[in-house]
Amino acid sequence: MGGINITKKLKIYTLGPPNPCTKCKKTRKNLEATIEKMGKTLGDIEYSHLDIKSKEVVEKYGILQGPAVIANDIVISQGHVPTKKKLEDGLKKVMEMAK
Repeated sequence: MGGINITKKLKIYTLGPPNPCTKCKKTRKNLEATIEKMGKTLGDIEYSHLDIKSKEVVEKYGILQGPAVIANDIVISQGHVPTKKKLEDGLKKVMEMAK
């Protein structure tokens, strides 16, 4: 009898204004490089950019300083451009919590 394979999707968001500033662009670049570096260890991911001032974002996460990075509803970074190392460490912690 076969078991059910449930794949947990890692949901990663960058938050900033709709027209990204220089810091937001750098954050996205660092995050995309980190996702590529970590590759298959991340498993199935969903990655997108959200408007930091939208009603939905403010209701869910409160007031955040941009740029911000959130994974599975956990704030990994906010208010500065995170290093690739900080992003990698943050994503690893979120993945451990999801187990």
